[in-house]
Amino acid sequence: HKSGEIRAESLSRAQSEMQKFATTLFDRIGFDQLVNGKMQIVINTESESRIRMNCKGYFRKDAFKDKDGVLLGVINIVPEMFDPEYDDKPKKERIAATLIHEMVHATNSCNGLVDCTKRAHNLKFKTTAELVNLVVTKGQKAIGYGHTELSDELRRILETIELDETAFEI
Repeated sequence: HKSGEIRAESLSRAQSEMQKFATTLFDRIGFDQLVNGKMQIVINTESESRIRMNCKGYFRKDAFKDKDGVLLGVINIVPEMFDPEYDDKPKKERIAATLIHEMVHATNSCNGLVDCTKRAHNLKFKTTAELVNLVVTKGQKAIGYGHTELSDELRRILETIELDETAFEI
């Protein structure tokens, strides 16, 4: 976004669409077999999202409790990535790739695996990411195995899932 501020109420439709999309996507990929517990998807408008260099999203374990007192992990998505000028990838693909990448972190966390060392994604991250058909390449030293792309198989799955992209015109 370029206005410098996004009002929370303008995100309610985007938030709802993101959660619905993520739930369907994760189910089709088979994350339910890898992760114990619930995962909340949040579009984060706080300044923290902007200070993370080149970060489309991030995972936080045990971020908050649901109405039943169960600790939930949260995947934070930064709203800047909804801007059509963010990169040259289709919005649906960009959102899916980010959600899957962050869900790999969630999966590893739920399974007690530390998948980042000194700000770099390590081989534990790479192994889980490849298990769910992300294509992983080694990037810069600070990223390690953090550069991920959708495989052709994930793109085929993505074609079967509806996403109302107008919800992200914020």
